[in-house]
Amino acid sequence: MKYIFTLLLFLFISNTFSQKIDGIGKFKIDKTSISVITDIEKEIKIKCGITSELDFVLNKNDFMFKEILLDSIEIRLFYLSEYVITNIKLTNIYLIFYHNSLIQLRCNKNKELDAFLTRKYGRPIIYQKTIPNIKNEILDLEYDESYSKYTWINNNIIVISFERKQFFDGIVREAESYFKIFDRTYNSLINRININ
Repeated sequence: MKYIFTLLLFLFISNTFSQKIDGIGKFKIDKTSISVITDIEKEIKIKCGITSELDFVLNKNDFMFKEILLDSIEIRLFYLSEYVITNIKLTNIYLIFYHNSLIQLRCNKNKELDAFLTRKYGRPIIYQKTIPNIKNEILDLEYDESYSKYTWINNNIIVISFERKQFFDGIVREAESYFKIFDRTYNSLINRININ
């Protein structure tokens, strides 16, 4: 009986964490085609518009669903202000397609998404660091800064959930925060696209 229990426990644990991360929801890296844009249009009942990079930077807060025109015909960039995946609301979503295949999803960091991925794919690689007493001579400020980075890896698929906070006399400022899942094979190509 003890043997059967141990075997069942082993099978449960290995099945729970043996899944390899390749995306979230309908957004699978290297598998999701650009036709997902049409699916999203139908689902949220909003037609995807087109805008230039400059217009997007100047008017980002006015846009809900746009394709941002780039200099390349091989790379396409889409912006979605919010979208719900697996009951988790994502905001400021950028989808990058290369030759009509999704190579990166980037959005605001989301603790619910971190918890979901941990439950589904296991504990991430965690890197945390605090730097005390940073001095900004120009603004005459002194503050502490902390970094928190969670990483899941599946061959060329990388997931990073990153957050950088600054602490000024009891005030906490979120300096930088993002979640991204991407194919590192295309990292140099992705880095050419300026996403803020």
